[in-house]
Amino acid sequence: MADLLTLDRPVRFKKEMDMGAALPSDAQDLYDALVIAEHAEGILPATLANIPGMNLRDIRPYMWQQADGVTNTNNAGTSTQSSDRSVADKHGRILDIVKLSNESSDLHRSEAAWNTMVHYPLLCELTSFSSVKVEPITSAQIVPAFRPSFSGQPSDEVSSQKTGSSFSNTGSISGHDSNASPSRTNATKSVHKMVDFALVLPPDEDVKTLIETFTKSSPTATVNQTAYYPLKSRPAPVFIETKTSAGNIEAANVQLGVWIAAWHESIRCIMRLRGGLERIITLPIIQVVDGVWTVMFAVDAQTEIHILDRDFRIGNSSTVHGMYQLQAALSAIVYWMEGEFKTWITRILDQAFR
Repeated sequence: MADLLTLDRPVRFKKEMDMGAALPSDAQDLYDALVIAEHAEGILPATLANIPGMNLRDIRPYMWQQADGVTNTNNAGTSTQSSDRSVADKHGRILDIVKLSNESSDLHRSEAAWNTMVHYPLLCELTSFSSVKVEPITSAQIVPAFRPSFSGQPSDEVSSQKTGSSFSNTGSISGHDSNASPSRTNATKSVHKMVDFALVLPPDEDVKTLIETFTKSSPTATVNQTAYYPLKSRPAPVFIETKTSAGNIEAANVQLGVWIAAWHESIRCIMRLRGGLERIITLPIIQVVDGVWTVMFAVDAQTEIHILDRDFRIGNSSTVHGMYQLQAALSAIVYWMEGEFKTWITRILDQAFR
């Protein structure tokens, strides 16, 4: 992915053997929680053991959550029965997603079909307990002011003299140059190609007021890197790129790299209002290939953005065990969004308009 290294602010994918040691302090708690999910520790509700048809053969003792102690009263008994029904109902919906995931793999469904039939229902189901919302963003585009550009070149005139290519309104490249590297072409196209999903944080009233103040005065009129309406006024720190097993993983990485670079620039735009920059919070970014979910981390390394990767698998929609593993991982990411990220973005916005 040498193309990303030629951006004005390069994006560098780095394999890390010791991710915990490489991550900044602002990502340590999230990383620890995701490691627990990765190892499937305490991911299964204890009441699942009593559900008819539950396959217990492949489950290890450490995968079970500790059963809560319940006082022996009528109210407690009613509450327990209600909780058991809730777990059973959710388990039924999870089984439906697992069946669709395996069917999609067997039928070699397209990326769009996976997104509609598996990934979107999965994300909605596994984040339904929180304030976080799931947004499909395949039609979103980066605001021109935030589009990454190659070193020394405007973002909308990438290599036009060398390649004879230009962007169309749909984001495709017209013209052709046999000397242009495939890697460079991937990055050029990816400036206009978006990722598949975002996890967004609906703001509370105080943050909503700060965002409205910013968007009304900003020429870009958005708190993110895109003018796509569902993301204009709701911070979106977690991005998800999906592919099928037949897809191009390098192209997926380039799309994620470009998207993160644009988000960084949008945040730096807010920071400049107060007259200075600071290190941007570390972000989890998610890549999905068929049913397999992995997480990477985007780190602000001052003159570069580093995407740290260690094949960090956080779940698989094709197995029941993998779905509960993913539920634990998404719960950790949601907790980070509603906690550390919310505190950070509130401070950045508050300082910009103090």
